Amino acid sequence: MTFSNLVEHATKVGYRIDQEKKYHKLILEIDDKVEISLEFPNDDVQKIEYDSVNIDWKYLITEKLTKKKIFSEWFDYYEGSKETKIQEMQQDILEYINNFSSQKFEIIEKPVFTLFGKGFLKCKKLVFE
Repeated sequence: MTFSNLVEHATKVGYRIDQEKKYHKLILEIDDKVEISLEFPNDDVQKIEYDSVNIDWKYLITEKLTKKKIFSEWFDYYEGSKETKIQEMQQDILEYINNFSSQKFEIIEKPVFTLFGKGFLKCKKLVFE
């Protein structure tokens, strides 16, 4: 699997491509309400010479009309060989592409801690079905 293969697969399941120089950017619109963008390296990342280089990707979920950020997450891969990091990243990106396109996710808000049954300092979390 290559990053270009991921882009081809994503377009088949409803994403559109917004090309950038060093990254692939995929955008998925859900019901004219939510827009999800995924950014990840292109196949040039294979040319990295050292295993010590961090490789990363991210996604952002926004309200389509207001462009207000609903949720975002950033993933760094820094342990293991270059090949292992790239394979793990590609598998994770494929999982997110499929789960977002099939709408098998929700964003829940949970308290960071509770005291006497009352929650404080809420945080959001993405959960796949």
